Amino acid sequence: MSLAHRSFSAARWTASASIVRAGAQLVQLVVLTHFLSPQDYGLMALVMVVISYAALFSDMGLSTAFVQRKHISQEERSSLYWLSVVVGGGLMLLISATSPLVAVFLKEPQLPGLIVLVSTNFLVVALGQQLRMDAEKALNFRPVALIEITAAIGAAAVAVLTAWLGWGVYALVVAAMLSTWITMLLSWLVLAQG
Repeated sequence: MSLAHRSFSAARWTASASIVRAGAQLVQLVVLTHFLSPQDYGLMALVMVVISYAALFSDMGLSTAFVQRKHISQEERSSLYWLSVVVGGGLMLLISATSPLVAVFLKEPQLPGLIVLVSTNFLVVALGQQLRMDAEKALNFRPVALIEITAAIGAAAVAVLTAWLGWGVYALVVAAMLSTWITMLLSWLVLAQG
């Protein structure tokens, strides 16, 4: 397959995944507004502020270094993988440890548990990120897009179910975590074989 054809295919699959993810999130938002309170959304917004700030430090350019290098030895690949896992795990532990301080500062006692749960995503992302970067480097976006679509639809379905069951803000937390877990697990099941 020519580079132009692979590039077009990559763009098509990336756009398709983005559209489906946006659609799933919109449906999730519309349905969940019937089950969740504004306070639930407010709590999740506070959690995401903390997580988004920490996410600025999560990758430290490791993905870019991996993708930009033309040839990567197995030893370099292993070192980058474990460094990424250590950074993800370290961020998870740091955010978990500081979550009580954030809760005191923001005067919201429910935050520590929520932040600890969502912060596990840093480690989970690191466990599958190299597989995704490897596929993207090879312009093999079809399986990556299908994984993203599956994760988005699965997380939205579970969010709706858990909200309907009365889980409140935890429906949003479960959706955020499940999307990351599905992505990581499918990356190992699908991309590791390629």
